Amino acid sequence: MSESLIAARKADEDARKSIDDDIVIHSAAIMKLKDRRNALAAINRIPPELLSEIFRICRAVPDWRSAGDRYSHQRGFCGWITITWVCRHWREVALGTHRLWSQLDLDVPSFVEECLLPRSHESPWHLTALHWGTRQDGLFRSLFLNFDTIRHIDFTFGRLDQPFGLVPIPSRSSNLESLQIGTDGIGTHKCSLSLFKQCNFPRIQSLQLTNWLDIPPSLFGSTLTTLALRASIYETDMAPSSIDFSEFLKSLSKLMLLEHLSIENIAFSGISRRTATTITLPKLKFLLFHSPSPEYINYVDVLKRLKLPPRVHCYLICSYHSELQEIPKILTDIRVYFSPMRFKSLGVLVENGWFAIQGWLDDPGPLFDESRPKPSLHLGFPPYVSKLRYVWEEFLETIHIRDLKSLLLGSPTDMDMFGDPETTCIRFLTKCHNLETLTIYGNSAEIAISALNDLAEWSPEDGPDVVPIMPKLTTLVLSNVIWRTREECDALEQGPCMFDGQFVRALQIGLSGRGIIGYPVNTVLIQECVAMDDQDVALLEEDVLNVEWDEHFEYHPSYYETESDSDSYASNP
Repeated sequence: MSESLIAARKADEDARKSIDDDIVIHSAAIMKLKDRRNALAAINRIPPELLSEIFRICRAVPDWRSAGDRYSHQRGFCGWITITWVCRHWREVALGTHRLWSQLDLDVPSFVEECLLPRSHESPWHLTALHWGTRQDGLFRSLFLNFDTIRHIDFTFGRLDQPFGLVPIPSRSSNLESLQIGTDGIGTHKCSLSLFKQCNFPRIQSLQLTNWLDIPPSLFGSTLTTLALRASIYETDMAPSSIDFSEFLKSLSKLMLLEHLSIENIAFSGISRRTATTITLPKLKFLLFHSPSPEYINYVDVLKRLKLPPRVHCYLICSYHSELQEIPKILTDIRVYFSPMRFKSLGVLVENGWFAIQGWLDDPGPLFDESRPKPSLHLGFPPYVSKLRYVWEEFLETIHIRDLKSLLLGSPTDMDMFGDPETTCIRFLTKCHNLETLTIYGNSAEIAISALNDLAEWSPEDGPDVVPIMPKLTTLVLSNVIWRTREECDALEQGPCMFDGQFVRALQIGLSGRGIIGYPVNTVLIQECVAMDDQDVALLEEDVLNVEWDEHFEYHPSYYETESDSDSYASNP
């Protein structure tokens, strides 16, 4: 090869190297310019402290979905991690926010061990698990070696799971603030909570247990603000689990900071009417008792032994297993025993019929005194058996219907005992002069809609003696209602209330001021309603200022045309 050719080749190599060097220099300069430009973007001017808080909120949102995430699983637990892929700045902030990585979901042990633990830097841990197996048990054992780092535990176990095995918990005080454990079997893991007997819990604030009734006294810490005890009821085992009432009162007497008390499907044993012992819960704000069967309806006996502060939300719930004859007794007990008390809200609900009384009750003795402000009442309507009618109407006279602010038209299973339910509904609605929110739910919708359509026939020409109906109504809630043609209703013979789009058209007329006495409705909430057609939707959105479609709303008019579609609704309403 000639020297000139060698020299030319070397010159070319030097030139390419020089150009490559220039590319590197200019690329670095371009990167700096891009960084400067990106730094001026609004998204990158968010202070790291605020960005960390945004990440924490995103982390707390359930059911994230990320199909491409190799760590994602059926709960979508890891989908939130995609927010760290937006840009380098976001990733740096996320990696520096250690508490973002401290919520450890034991359902994905590999993700916890590979990603979360190294990045949490021993920030206080929040342990969660919906499933349990060998891998979860092993990880749980290793985490419990740092028991002081755990702040929250939220576990759910199946009947065949064997959690907590032989986990050694140190015999000392714990920093645990919240314990929420549930199973799907009564008493399945009674002995498992014994592992907590070795510890003291001076900081615990929330205790929520489902089917765990053998509760160590150490869990009833004086700092407890939320206590929820629940038991499941099965077809093969209808008798509820019971708690010794004297022991329960003894434990409650220590909880001077308790704000939320919820007892569901658990009966109290050992209640003696001779016992005059009462305890004071000075901070209580919310009280709920849910009785599974009539022989365990001892709400009043329990409440008479609790000295409650004023303005407590109190809810007494009787499940669908209860005998109907107990309902008048509940109403009578409320009127007789609770007159000296002052509730912020009082509710009685029988689930199989939406028999409910809810209200902002200042003093359910003489409920109203003209010298005091009238409370905002909330009421469920109507009862579902004829023998309750007079008790109900007597109670309505006590609370003054015209002061209702919110009305639920529920799902009665047998309304023909009123003779003409539509007339009854109209008669009731004509008294609701201060009603602001009307909720139409399920089976009651057909009757309520007919009543509203009749009211829509009113016009100013009817004369001055006709009092305007519900002049303050501003919000209409439609819940669990299905729009169908009558032919579809006759063919299916199932599901909640079934009616065609005539109600929506009547509603549209009323909202536009031409029918239902010009109700000033400006908000319509559509919740878990299905099968509206295009015209119905258009009519609603045309005249209502604010139509909100619930996430469960399904909008596909021909969904129920085939038998297979009907079967799909029956299995997945």
